[in-house]
Amino acid sequence: MKIQIGLTHQERNLFNKELNQHIGYIENSLISLEQGYKKELIEQLFRSFHTIKGNAGMIGYTSMQSISAETEHVLQYYRQNDIPLSEETNEALFAVLDYIKSLTENLSKSSFEVDDAFHNELVSAVKSLTITKEEKIAPNQNIEAPKQENRSNKTRITIEIYISKDAEMPAVTFYQIIHTLEENKIPFDSVPSSDDIKNGESAEFLKIFLLNELPETELNSLIKKISIIDDISFIKKIFNPPKREKDKRSVESRELKNTKEELSEVQVNIAQLDNLINELGEIMIDRNRIVDVLSSLENKYPLDSDVSKLSEATSKLWKSSYRLQSQLLNIRSIPLHSILDKYNRLTREIAKKMNKKIRLETTGQELKLDRIILNYLNDILIHLVRNSIDHGLEDTETRIALGKDPTGTIKISAEHKSNKAIFQVSDDGKGIDTAVILQKIIDKKLIAANEAKELTKEQLIDYIFHPGFSTKESVSDISGRGVGMDVVKNTIQKLGGGITISSEKNKGTTFKITLPLTMAIIKGLITEIENKIFIIPITYIEEVIDVSDYKTKTINKHPHLLFRDEVLPVFHLKEIFFNKKTEISAHTKGVILSFSDKSIILIVDRILDEQEIVIKNIDFVDQLYFLIHSATILGTGDIGLILDISSLFDEIKRKYNLH
Repeated sequence: MKIQIGLTHQERNLFNKELNQHIGYIENSLISLEQGYKKELIEQLFRSFHTIKGNAGMIGYTSMQSISAETEHVLQYYRQNDIPLSEETNEALFAVLDYIKSLTENLSKSSFEVDDAFHNELVSAVKSLTITKEEKIAPNQNIEAPKQENRSNKTRITIEIYISKDAEMPAVTFYQIIHTLEENKIPFDSVPSSDDIKNGESAEFLKIFLLNELPETELNSLIKKISIIDDISFIKKIFNPPKREKDKRSVESRELKNTKEELSEVQVNIAQLDNLINELGEIMIDRNRIVDVLSSLENKYPLDSDVSKLSEATSKLWKSSYRLQSQLLNIRSIPLHSILDKYNRLTREIAKKMNKKIRLETTGQELKLDRIILNYLNDILIHLVRNSIDHGLEDTETRIALGKDPTGTIKISAEHKSNKAIFQVSDDGKGIDTAVILQKIIDKKLIAANEAKELTKEQLIDYIFHPGFSTKESVSDISGRGVGMDVVKNTIQKLGGGITISSEKNKGTTFKITLPLTMAIIKGLITEIENKIFIIPITYIEEVIDVSDYKTKTINKHPHLLFRDEVLPVFHLKEIFFNKKTEISAHTKGVILSFSDKSIILIVDRILDEQEIVIKNIDFVDQLYFLIHSATILGTGDIGLILDISSLFDEIKRKYNLH
């Protein structure tokens, strides 16, 4: 079927925006309906398909219009009878949704072909959902990909190959797939490209576009050869409409017509945006240097009019650079819902694979984060969700036997607190059995058995972050390879954050993650120790106090200070780095740090200033500096070392046995 659509650039954007909004409504409503019937969700589905049908009709997208119309008719049947969707209907609507998603890929073209055979068979399958019970299609009939016999004996196809999240070397797996295709002399394109894959690139999944038609037997043989490669999670076949050559005249005409409209919108390249952030960082370093020089001039020439003019200009420069900083960081920030919206479908697919019933609840989707942090966070959250599904939540029969809701719950929450982002991933599953962890520690001889038996519950749970540690008895493509949680923790620490675990047997487990909002510029407290500059991120500072104003006492051979009815342990940063202690005098400063629900007092030699800090990533070879996250250049030209607060607390726990 040939489709011709005449849309301006602006019209196409408006159509896509509303279409994607309703696709989201449909996906979330279908997943919610699997958890329990609600009439308002049926109404939402009906409205969304009705809107898609109307909008598709207005632009002449007849394929999208007809499949939406048939689906709307099915939903009208359920609305009128006020009954829940059957399992087969729910699966069919997911198939329709995936088909509509595939149809959206054509909207950038003015003329294209739609696969009639696939379309007609899917329409027939949807029509069959509202006829009499005896005539309905079998509940286990697969309508995601209509049977090949009803199509031509050859087809063009896209294959999506998903790699296990626990794969140690996904790039190697991708290379083996590409090698298999080349070895079988099958023409293809791919995302990532074959050149990128040969250079070591990987992704969440590999998309293969077969350029030639393949008989079904050859296609099945190829997929079988690919499926036996290690670390492949699953393979998804997507039937594509045949490719057509573009009508050059219509394309040129369309481009000329849209040029004026496209000039009103500019898409910023991410690399260019990052370059702007880097340039801003250099401006801020120079700005801070100007401020330092100005301060010196004001002291020397307090009545000089030129110094006053320079002070006024510097003040304006400061305000302008701060506004520019805020705007650029805001442009680089992305709302959390851009990744969370996809988790409902992901959870559903994994839960089905494991024969579990699971609902996912999310809050705080409006929180914005630096895109670099969000990119890492996406992998972290997916790993934790998969862990909760595989390790945490029991199967339906077990939950019923324990008196629990047959459907397990995973909750993801996010909030903005004191210039940092706090995330929690929790489940109401079986919790972490510390007895099992203890036995694993002893079996693996990680420490002596008598020492292991002295470990607290918190210390035992922390072993989950030990490289290669796993309580899973068997390996699956969901989890259980003993790879992952150590990588999760290391990634979070590199981002300047931390992760903790709390768990109660048969009640559930919660992972709490603390991250900065941006990786480019932070506020820092500049301190001095042994004539070296150390910077403490303001995010983790509760207060700065004069230590001499408070009484200290020794508890378990370690000094503690009573501060506002709370007893806090005291540590000397000089002792941690140089095995010396700061001499306590009348104005000795103590910095109260809070991290992962723990607070300490950190004593420094001097506090110099509080500034906006431009982060410069560095790699240290000297073991002395393993507690350093990154560095910066101060206005004085000195190098400041930014503390890694997560690693600092880990070192204090290890060295001073802090719990």
